[in-house]
Amino acid sequence: HISYDHFPDSVPTVEYTPPIAQKKITLTSDGVYYFHLQFKNAQGWGPVGHFKFQIDTTPPIAPNIRLAHPSVSTDPRPILLFNTTDSLSGVDHYKVQINSGSGYLTFLPESVQSNPYLPPWQGPGDKQVVVAAYDRAGNAATSSATITIATVDTPVVTEYSNTLNQGDLLRIRGTSYPSAVVTISLKDQQGVVSADTAIA
Repeated sequence: HISYDHFPDSVPTVEYTPPIAQKKITLTSDGVYYFHLQFKNAQGWGPVGHFKFQIDTTPPIAPNIRLAHPSVSTDPRPILLFNTTDSLSGVDHYKVQINSGSGYLTFLPESVQSNPYLPPWQGPGDKQVVVAAYDRAGNAATSSATITIATVDTPVVTEYSNTLNQGDLLRIRGTSYPSAVVTISLKDQQGVVSADTAIA
């Protein structure tokens, strides 16, 4: 006996005499199906076997891309959040690309549901982010967003000590972005570099 339907425990009723070695079925709609099979030998009918299979030709919902920062930011590593759903086979993985020509990075769904994506360092300019979501059947849906990395102006030194005696403190004043961390480096005559940081 052979049959197929959407129920996991159905009992097949179609008997093939003489027995067949294969059966081709044509399904036109997506969904979860169950194939039911029962063999007969000289002792009679055996137990029914049930085999689950899925037809999935529909891609996931296009990924939703959100930016944790404004769309224009001076942060060279803008935080991205993205996710989607696939009602049939489920989301298998994501591929993310920043700027055409660069490679895709692959992420599992659980790694982006609770953790934002921190991309590699980006230089100034407009960056197109492409996120492709793949379901377990290999179907894909793609979304894109544009982020702009603004140029960071160089801090301006407005005042500094012209001469110093041994033991004197070097005082430097200047301007930068609010709360910016400014690193000041000095090199002595022997080429030794000393550095210190200050918060603007």
